[in-house]
Amino acid sequence: MRAANHLIQVLQRSKTPQSAGVAQTLWRETPESRLAREQAANLRQLGPEPERDRHGRPTKHERRQLDRLQGHGDP
Repeated sequence: MRAANHLIQVLQRSKTPQSAGVAQTLWRETPESRLAREQAANLRQLGPEPERDRHGRPTKHERRQLDRLQGHGDP
C-alpha cells in the first residue's frame, strides 16, 4: 500500500508540546490535499475485499462447508 502525502500550512509554531486540540489549531490542510485524501479513501472503499484473493489454509467455516460437501460431519 502506498503512503499518503498530506500538504499542510503551518499557521503558528509552538515552543512547547501542546494537547491535540491546541496542536490542531496550529496547522491547516490544503484543500487540494484534503480532496486527494478523500478521493483515495473512496477508491479504497470501491476496491476488492482483501480476503477475496486469499489462498492457502481454509477458514473454519470453509472447512466445514468442504466436510459437508464430501459427506463428512453434520448435514
